[in-house]
Amino acid sequence: ANVSDTLWKCPLTATGRFNGVCTALTNATAPGFNQTSIIAFQTFADTTYGYVADLSSRLWKCPMDANGNFSGACTALTNIPAFTTTNVVSLQSFSGTTYAYLGDGSTNVWQCPLDPDTGNFSSDCIASSGFNLTVGATFYP
Repeated sequence: ANVSDTLWKCPLTATGRFNGVCTALTNATAPGFNQTSIIAFQTFADTTYGYVADLSSRLWKCPMDANGNFSGACTALTNIPAFTTTNVVSLQSFSGTTYAYLGDGSTNVWQCPLDPDTGNFSSDCIASSGFNLTVGATFYP
């Protein structure tokens, strides 16, 4: 992600160095990505999805193929009330449910349950508030 309307897929060596030309991945679903900030990956029902935070009120869910390219149209996941912006997304499972955790630049960190069959939000997201200009969440093992 590079705060543009593009994600970049870059080949790496076994030691983690860049190796070759990076490929631009764009979202053909209107209105497309706003300003990409991060992508996280999760597999549901044998399909891997990239969840893209793009500093908009949407979290994008994009199906991925085995080569790391988009294999179909991206879906905009939204919440009511709307996210201020989607800065960072982290994915974590608890008690058999996978959640997307979003910082949206407000006082909230959002917990959004994901449907195990579709990867979409399975119900409304729940806000945990009292923070200042949230960026995202990370988890300690």
